[in-house]
Amino acid sequence: MADNYYPTDECDDIQEQYNCINCDELIEHARVRHAGAVKKSYLPTLLADVTNPAVWAAGIASGDIDLIPDVIGTWNGGEPKEAPGFGDQTTSIETYEHEVNFKDQRFKTNSAFYGKLGKSKDRVFFFVTESLIFFSTKPASYLPKSPAGEDLTGKILWEVKVKWVEGDVLIPHDRVDEILSCAFIAAQAA
Repeated sequence: MADNYYPTDECDDIQEQYNCINCDELIEHARVRHAGAVKKSYLPTLLADVTNPAVWAAGIASGDIDLIPDVIGTWNGGEPKEAPGFGDQTTSIETYEHEVNFKDQRFKTNSAFYGKLGKSKDRVFFFVTESLIFFSTKPASYLPKSPAGEDLTGKILWEVKVKWVEGDVLIPHDRVDEILSCAFIAAQAA
């Protein structure tokens, strides 16, 4: 019996292998817990040493990083945008449309900050889950609002919708707990 020959498509990317090295890896728990924005020009510096608090401190002190600690929010995981496939492929994925919605309870003191962030055109977004941090690589659209309800004891919060498009899924990085506080931010301003 002759061996079957299957020609390869030289245009195919090499598929990453599924990783079972750490099959006891703990589940990552949900919730956007912290958020922020980075000037696109500073992102390569930050990503080169993302777990180094000194790189974060320098970015905050220079105004290249805006950290928003202690938020509550959700991430849609990146909605795949499909396009028609070619050949035998029914569809293909063109991009991923990401959306994060978060709430910030520091209302009055951050009105000017959110007003300026909503008009920014050069800031990529980052958010933190239980043990990971995710970065967009493209500038995001920031849509802040602060609705007031009818409830006499309700809180006015910043409700921020952040949207951006990526060509691929987001790659997680280890989170840096030392930087995720107002005290860390205040120390950089001193």
